[in-house]
Amino acid sequence: MNKLFLIIISFTFLGCEEGVCVVTGNKLGSMGKPVSFEHEGKSYSVCCAPCIKKFKKNPKKYIK
Repeated sequence: MNKLFLIIISFTFLGCEEGVCVVTGNKLGSMGKPVSFEHEGKSYSVCCAPCIKKFKKNPKKYIK
């Protein structure tokens, strides 16, 4: 499978809105490789590992 296709799929289906971090709103990839994780059965992507801690402290703040 084409790598570009996989990137587009991950941005579309991993809880990303237009390829932005759900915590900071930064473009995914702006802080290195985006990090994906699951919360209550749904996958989310953030721009960096420290954003996972922020998300887990107050998920309701970041879930739309």
